[in-house]
Amino acid sequence: MEKTLTVMLTIAIILMPYLILIASYQPNRGSDLKIDLGDKSIFVVGRTSSEIHSKLSDYFGKEKVRFTDRFEDLYGKRVNIVISHTSDLYKSKPIQILQILEENKDNGVIFITISNRGVGKEFSDVLGAFLKALKGELPIEIVDITTYGKRRGEALLWDQRIYEAQIVAFSINPFGWFIAEEAGEMMETLLIIIKEFLVSPQPIPIVGATRDAPEDFINSITQNGFNWIGYVGWKTKDIKGYLGDTVGRMYVRVDYYYNSQTVGSTTYKFFLAHVKHSMIGYFSGILNHIPKVFITETDWRTSTYPGQVLFDWGPKNQGGPQSSISFTLTVGLSGASASVTYTASPPASFYWKDQTNPAAGDVKTEHTLASATINVMYTVEPSSIGHLDPNKPGGTEPMLVRHYTKSMLAAGLVYEWADLSFSVSLRSSGVSEY
Repeated sequence: MEKTLTVMLTIAIILMPYLILIASYQPNRGSDLKIDLGDKSIFVVGRTSSEIHSKLSDYFGKEKVRFTDRFEDLYGKRVNIVISHTSDLYKSKPIQILQILEENKDNGVIFITISNRGVGKEFSDVLGAFLKALKGELPIEIVDITTYGKRRGEALLWDQRIYEAQIVAFSINPFGWFIAEEAGEMMETLLIIIKEFLVSPQPIPIVGATRDAPEDFINSITQNGFNWIGYVGWKTKDIKGYLGDTVGRMYVRVDYYYNSQTVGSTTYKFFLAHVKHSMIGYFSGILNHIPKVFITETDWRTSTYPGQVLFDWGPKNQGGPQSSISFTLTVGLSGASASVTYTASPPASFYWKDQTNPAAGDVKTEHTLASATINVMYTVEPSSIGHLDPNKPGGTEPMLVRHYTKSMLAAGLVYEWADLSFSVSLRSSGVSEY
């Protein structure tokens, strides 16, 4: 572990001198620091952070460190440094954090999340608000270097160790990261973070780029007016039987496309997510494990960010049995469109049921297979379009999307399930998984 972390630290410094990754804590540094906050102040949010508030108040003075229960109390205030424990952080909504970041991005803001057990995967909501506040202009992403550049157009995967870290901090204006996998003495490490961010240099600009699909790109979608920006997949999950043996497998790939349309002075950005959800079942030596149910969900997260709006999706309604399903998605303003067709191998057929919640931006489709068999890969391809409305909260890049898939095999009266989920950040220039 120590060797791996050292390599990661070295590469991060080469990529960008103001990305700071701490693999382990060096004791007694914080007590030697002399930090002048100047006209900046610290807000500590949440009851479980009260001990930190007390120590910071003793160090900087009570007039420089303020305490509040709720993030809403920070609305309309000049905020420079925010510190919160994860157990309090998750009581808030990402849109509240986004508002605080956007209100203070011009005068600079540092956001610090702490947890003795690791910030957890739920931190992705806070991370999403940070990406939104940057409006897609992300100078550097903390990618897993073991997966970088595997295939043209493949989404960059964020290093998942970020969710295991005891402290994760980021800043806007200037841009910067600080990740402490082991925080040591929490107070002293916080002082180091504040010191480092206060002396950070200005960020460098980035230049966006468009992507062409790889030459070996095979797709069952016919599209007009969209630009392919990348993909995630194939993700794989074994489906386990009663005895723990592998009785089937599910696969998921999502391709993403981009289109924009300007109406008056407003530009609307459209993103198309084309999902391929596949499943195969095997003979276990006793029973045939036959593909039966696909549940495919793409959440455009309107309930979290009102500016992320579901525009179109398919297939709609319900139907079946049909051996083939076809539908067309359109962006009426620009004329961009996409047609999708997928077919079950005979004698199998599909039934489908649309369970979408448009107001929440949640596209959910359930397919049921009839007359399927083992050792055949079956695939469904429900797809949808979401757009960013810049006139609503959260309506700026990146578009943050979550995907959930569940697959069920039937072996007589025994049903075996597997599920997969992941989150992506979509920009007009590319895709990242975080």
